[in-house]
Amino acid sequence: MVAVRVGAHLSIGGGWAQLISDAVSLGCETVQIFSRSPRGGKARPLGEGEVAVLREGLARADLHPLIVHTPYLVNIGAPEESKWEYAVSVLAEDLTRAALLGSPWVVVHMGHARGLPPEEGLLRCVRALDTAVERAGTAGEGVTILLENTAGGLGASVEALAAVISAARHGGRLGLCLDTCHAFAAGYDLRLPSGQDDFLGRVRRLVGSDRVRVWHFNDSVGDCGSHLDRHEHLGLGRLGRQAFALLLAQPELEGRPVILETPVKGPEGYRPDLSVLRELREGG
Repeated sequence: MVAVRVGAHLSIGGGWAQLISDAVSLGCETVQIFSRSPRGGKARPLGEGEVAVLREGLARADLHPLIVHTPYLVNIGAPEESKWEYAVSVLAEDLTRAALLGSPWVVVHMGHARGLPPEEGLLRCVRALDTAVERAGTAGEGVTILLENTAGGLGASVEALAAVISAARHGGRLGLCLDTCHAFAAGYDLRLPSGQDDFLGRVRRLVGSDRVRVWHFNDSVGDCGSHLDRHEHLGLGRLGRQAFALLLAQPELEGRPVILETPVKGPEGYRPDLSVLRELREGG
């Protein structure tokens, strides 16, 4: 079995050189970023020089793959046209930015569509994904959008994720990013082998294991089915260390990047979680 590649979500606020320095210091093998401010607003253009610096730095440090996450304000199922249009424009732009940066994937949440029946919300997600791919055009080619499962809302069930992928015109450009805290909070009890079999069995039947490209490893503050999206450090939440040990033996983890999004105030905060993850990867 090919080992997972371990990494974390790191800030680009200090620049690309600092990002790489932080990742190397932590011993990351992969890294996830926001390519723009996570608080929204207009994205700063990416210059050719800085893109070259990043690509060369990543290659030199053997940091791969680079994963881009859209800002959390993006809601591709939004019932309000202005918010939906904003989500589409940001997603299309992030596809082109990811292509420039050499990232194969952009992760996005499906969000929510309060006030609309769930099926209408899912159709808005489908339309948003197709529109974003078409707007990005050739500038975004080679980049796959990864739908991240959520603790609640439109992306909480495997069935909903599968429905969006199957309905999209550009379904071949869609994959999955699976978050452990979100799955647990949505009601999939990953603490038990039977719970993991249920969750991953649905993924295999409805979506296909090959579409699972990235994992987010986060413990959970809330209990199973709480729909509380609150991450905790590995082994310190309701999921517990054994759940992650069990997951690492699943075929859907083989060779995949595993990204930490545990609650930290700076990159050093990830060090204990990375240590736990490496120990589990080695069978500890």
